Amino acid sequence: MRERLYDGVCLLLSDKTGGLKGAYTEPNPEFGFAAFATSLTAQIYIIIMPKESASILRRFICMELY
Repeated sequence: MRERLYDGVCLLLSDKTGGLKGAYTEPNPEFGFAAFATSLTAQIYIIIMPKESASILRRFICMELY
């Protein structure tokens, strides 16, 4: 992710018994689900909105994430 080869990543870990109950850990908040979902939502929004507004939003997102 840091080399910018991907747009987003999520790393969730669980053990055999806890995972069945929905328990998981996020070893690094940078790769957690909230950051991934936010990035994915922004990418979808960029695709569906007009091109001129998308470039403004894309610049804002890049400033916030990096």
